[in-house]
Amino acid sequence: MKAIILSLFATCSLCADIYEVDSIREMDKYKEEGVLFLYDIDNTLITLKQTLGTDQWFYYRFRELKKTLGDDAKALEKALAEWTSVQYISDIAEVEKGSSEMIKNQQNEGVCCIGFTTRGLTLSHCTLSQLNSIGIDFSKSAPSKEDLFFQTTQNIIFRHGVLFTSGTNKGKALAGFLSRIDFKPKKIVFINDKHTHLADVEKGCEELKIPFIGLRYNYLDSVVHAFNPKIADIQGKRFFTLLSDEEAQAMIEEDF
Repeated sequence: MKAIILSLFATCSLCADIYEVDSIREMDKYKEEGVLFLYDIDNTLITLKQTLGTDQWFYYRFRELKKTLGDDAKALEKALAEWTSVQYISDIAEVEKGSSEMIKNQQNEGVCCIGFTTRGLTLSHCTLSQLNSIGIDFSKSAPSKEDLFFQTTQNIIFRHGVLFTSGTNKGKALAGFLSRIDFKPKKIVFINDKHTHLADVEKGCEELKIPFIGLRYNYLDSVVHAFNPKIADIQGKRFFTLLSDEEAQAMIEEDF
């Protein structure tokens, strides 16, 4: 009986739960010694100021390219290339006003926080600049100050407090990162707008025997559901259409 009770206690102590939340401030409820906060980036911390290049646009574009190209790999490669291009020239905004100040306060209180994104190496510099533009610097609260590079199914980089997973399973990416820095937090709390990523990390934490809390962030759900492909297509035609010299010359002559 004693063994059964101890087993049940161990199971409860390693609980994992995923909750629906409508404010990033819910993270503050889980502040405690030894906790690691994971912050998703796209549609959680930042979003673009136009439809083109948003997270929801990327998935729309990928589906459209699959129809025209008939090849998932080529469609993904092209969609990623277009999405990456837009990131470099777009203005961004905080998803929820005050999130950067909340993170700063957590860092000042000694809470360990990192960024955690499916973005890859090619967008690392751009991403850090985007975060800095709204006052977020995860290097101040990261469990490691070193830049790291390793591979699972994809190339993964940890840079300035942000873990870039290049689209790989976030649970496996996190496990690889924690192993390389020899760090086992008392608890992990992860906020993300996509349930699938939360489920992946939940499974990874279960394997690592680390208690996990997942927060499915629904703040932009109404914006995502109201996505208008016609707006994105018009914006995309102006951005992605490369004019020939003859076409450009014709436009010059029209102006005179």
